[in-house]
Amino acid sequence: MDAKDEKEAALSATKCVHDGKANILMKGLVNSSIFLKAVLNEEVGLRTGKLLSHLAVLEIPGCEKLSYFTDGGMNTAPDLEAKKQILTNGIEALHALGTPCPNVALLTANE
Repeated sequence: MDAKDEKEAALSATKCVHDGKANILMKGLVNSSIFLKAVLNEEVGLRTGKLLSHLAVLEIPGCEKLSYFTDGGMNTAPDLEAKKQILTNGIEALHALGTPCPNVALLTANE
């Protein structure tokens, strides 16, 4: 789809997911603030009432499986309930992608 700028591109892509014309929204090179404004748009956004988190997919050379990580800095100081929701979001996404029983390792960053 052609778009005149990042804002229009992010909003159009988000609307496709919102309307069921696409299954996954991928950020790409769009500025994070523009991307998140589209995701949170009241008319065509992807609000569910749950805590918003993201899932990144890594293809690591030499590894047979894809690796995933969630919420790499989006929720900067989550409490226990937020951490549970982030984990649930990631597991639900992996289920939707065809991984019925993902192995999970919990890590905490300290910057």
